[in-house]
Amino acid sequence: MDIWYYILTESTEHHFSKTMKEVDAFFKAKEISYELRSLTTEQLYSTIQEMKQKNQLVSWEDHDPERPYPLAIVVGTPQLWHSVINAVEHPDIPLAFVPEEKGFASSIYDQTTTEDILKDIIQTTAPTYFYTMHYNEAVSDQSGDCLDAIDIGLLPTYHTYQNQASSTFKKWLATLYFIGHDIWMNIGFPISLEAKGRQLTFQHLFICHFHIDQLTGDLYYTLIERLPLHQLWRYLKKNKTHYRSIHTDSSNRIRLLSTFPKQIQYDGHIQMERPLDLSLTSRQHAIWSQQFSQKIETK
Repeated sequence: MDIWYYILTESTEHHFSKTMKEVDAFFKAKEISYELRSLTTEQLYSTIQEMKQKNQLVSWEDHDPERPYPLAIVVGTPQLWHSVINAVEHPDIPLAFVPEEKGFASSIYDQTTTEDILKDIIQTTAPTYFYTMHYNEAVSDQSGDCLDAIDIGLLPTYHTYQNQASSTFKKWLATLYFIGHDIWMNIGFPISLEAKGRQLTFQHLFICHFHIDQLTGDLYYTLIERLPLHQLWRYLKKNKTHYRSIHTDSSNRIRLLSTFPKQIQYDGHIQMERPLDLSLTSRQHAIWSQQFSQKIETK
């Protein structure tokens, strides 16, 4: 079938990122045309809405079979993926994704190279569905979908320091301050978690991490209480979770409650500190991936 590709990215034609250069080279080698949409933070929402109005973003069932199907490929970071999928709003409008950070690709794709992911995309002939982590935050009245992870506690603090640092040297200083102050001096915060019909209460929680299985929709959580620095370091570096202060499990619905203001990180988007009343569920969203369809058939 005929497809017209729209590339959604933060790069411009004159300032392509390394990944976007790989995408451009792939399409030129295959002699496939595409239309570039550069998305700045200020223009992203209005650009997505304009594309929907012009039928450049449509669900599979609503497309005109007499015309090429318009497919949007999001090339960028997890933050851009998060922004686009929440601006699109419609779970039946399929999107394809090409990651700037190769380590993030494994959350959706088995392939680790830009070329292999693009091969999967252009060989796909119809969309399928995967699960996103849907959040509803009662205190700030925010809701949306995450593709990768939600973090509360130390990790958003660390990324805030790194984002504010303007040089490699300042990033090192920020890391040292994080280790010497936020880890060493932090006694944790109180939080209550409801999952599987039971409630867990913690008084000195360091880290809350949530992610989703995109095939099954199961929500997984890791909660870490105050623990020795060497054990925390082993967890951060090697994901060691056998300590008594580390709690892991899964559920199809999770609720978090805390009166202690904390930062929240959605796919890398860091929100300001506030009390928590956060509900997590799973929701299906269309994705353009032949590989993903094969994964579901073999489950």
